[in-house]
Amino acid sequence: PKYEKVVRQYYHILSEANIITTSARPTYRTTVRIPNMSADDIHTRIVQELPHHAAEHKLLHTTGSKLAKCLTKEQDSIALLFGNATARALMTDVYTNAPMFKAGTIVLGQYLSSLFANSDSSHEIKILELGAGTGGTTSYLVDLLANCGRTFQYTFSDLSSSLVTAAKKKYARYDFMGYTVLDIEQQPPSQFCGQYDIAISTNCIHATKNLWVNWTEGDSEASQILRVIAASPSKLKVSDRQHVTGVIEGPLLTQETLQYDRTDDTALSADLHYSSKPDSFELNRPIALTIHGGGHVMLSRQYIRPPQTQMLLESGFLPVSIDYRLCPETTLLEGPMHDVRTALRWARHTLPTLRLQRTDIKPNGDRVVAVGWSTGGHLAMTLAWTAPSAGLSPPDAILTFYCPTGYEDPFWRHPSIPLGAESYNPPASSRALGGWMAPEDARSRICLFMNRNAMTLQVLLNGLVKGADGSTLEERTLTTKEIRAISPLAQIRDGAYKTPTFIVHGTQDDLIPWQQAQKTHDALRERGVDGDVRIVENAVHLFDVGKGLWRDEEALKVVREGYEFLARFR
Repeated sequence: PKYEKVVRQYYHILSEANIITTSARPTYRTTVRIPNMSADDIHTRIVQELPHHAAEHKLLHTTGSKLAKCLTKEQDSIALLFGNATARALMTDVYTNAPMFKAGTIVLGQYLSSLFANSDSSHEIKILELGAGTGGTTSYLVDLLANCGRTFQYTFSDLSSSLVTAAKKKYARYDFMGYTVLDIEQQPPSQFCGQYDIAISTNCIHATKNLWVNWTEGDSEASQILRVIAASPSKLKVSDRQHVTGVIEGPLLTQETLQYDRTDDTALSADLHYSSKPDSFELNRPIALTIHGGGHVMLSRQYIRPPQTQMLLESGFLPVSIDYRLCPETTLLEGPMHDVRTALRWARHTLPTLRLQRTDIKPNGDRVVAVGWSTGGHLAMTLAWTAPSAGLSPPDAILTFYCPTGYEDPFWRHPSIPLGAESYNPPASSRALGGWMAPEDARSRICLFMNRNAMTLQVLLNGLVKGADGSTLEERTLTTKEIRAISPLAQIRDGAYKTPTFIVHGTQDDLIPWQQAQKTHDALRERGVDGDVRIVENAVHLFDVGKGLWRDEEALKVVREGYEFLARFR
């Protein structure tokens, strides 16, 4: 009678395999032959073919090879599972690393991390784990929560006093741990009632004699307290994911700042932009490096386009906006171009390994694209040839808006004057048609100087200081090799540029001629490089800034097409 349910299941399995027939009474053995391979050989083959599930099958083999003796009580099944250190280590391995158990543990960790991040930081959270056993769930959770920066207490409880004793030794390094023997099937002692914020229990229901469960969204009052996390073969709805990931109330964190490098005592930071909704379990977000403009001499990672950041999020990307050192304190090659390459390396190899505040976010360093505006677009394009030369995979695709692409163009050797102006020396009350230069700002004045005096290349490649020979900017001559080293068009024509690229430019750009974009696209096509170009009629420099974009259907259509292009390379 003790094993009636499990024996009934065994009969069901045999019947499904047509080894026995239960359609009549008594049960009959059929003529179907049983495979002649031994159980040991089958076990060995399964472990070899499914190494990720080795622990479960080793545990199954422990009792399976002695099944008859366990059912007839000649062998104590509990002793087989927990009777010695080796058996307990195997059980711990199953609960810790077996995929079906580990998946649930990770989800539970995401829920608790989210709860820690979104609750009152002054409150000390108290957690009670029921039936903690060998600590398969405990080990993962306490390691995770110990790094959340919150004060909390974690009580390990189990029916077995020997398992509780073992846990005291195992987690002795944690001062927030408590331990107690507790039988949850009995009325809990009064000192445990009303003392905990969170009670968790994993992989325990099968070991209870009489315990009911209900789904979170049931009608009963208890269902509003009890949370059941279950694997499902079907894709979860957003409403279901919110329960699973632990987003119970309040907004999710939508931005996190990390340091990706430190150079010359300058910390270089990156802003990670998150969706306001939780990510599903299966989503690994490809990374989109977003690179601000500013003539290589001004602005910062905050100067990106929030609506376009949202487009990236909706396309499944993780937008990462980066800072870089600015000219003229450093040169273009040693500063901005070097730093964006470092950021790409960090995105590919370091970011996916970091523990983020949003534990549901999983960056995919194998898929990285780059987006840039104005000179940020130029920096994005430089990654196509500078990354491979540094032993690094270039971006999988690049999207640029109104960026310089041909620095060998004679345009750079002539003063640049905005449309409708007589000289590039506007009063402090006015701005260039591009919308971002303000003469009262020191860095804006550098940009104005560069353009008005046709000194862009001299400043970017040499800085403002005098040369080693005492020469001034006007006296220094740049070589063709120096200019081609920073020019995307030259690199494309030389065959060094092979990254798929989508280029957007406006015909009324007063800072960079749109013809450069067309020539660059033509060169890409001649070289067989995937890409496209959109020349937007009557669009100025920074045409996508502000609300005007949303009133211009054609311009908005072009911007969306650019992000659709990127989505092909997720």
